[in-house]
Amino acid sequence: MPRYPSSSILKAYFPDVLFNKNNTAQLIKWFSNFRFVVVVLVDVYVVVVNDGVLLLLSIMLLLLFSILLTLKI
Repeated sequence: MPRYPSSSILKAYFPDVLFNKNNTAQLIKWFSNFRFVVVVLVDVYVVVVNDGVLLLLSIMLLLLFSILLTLKI
């Protein structure tokens, strides 16, 4: 899986957007950040399941905490 989507892929999925150099770079950066958040969430989920914590509430709280840390809120 490529780290960043290409501009041709972005143009195919967002035909209503007029792409230029600035907004294309911004969309690529957003998708990269989104991919990073998803990877962090999956890592947290795997650790929690491996540690035997199977309560859904505990998993949800850990995932929320991970999102907040990633977004630095």
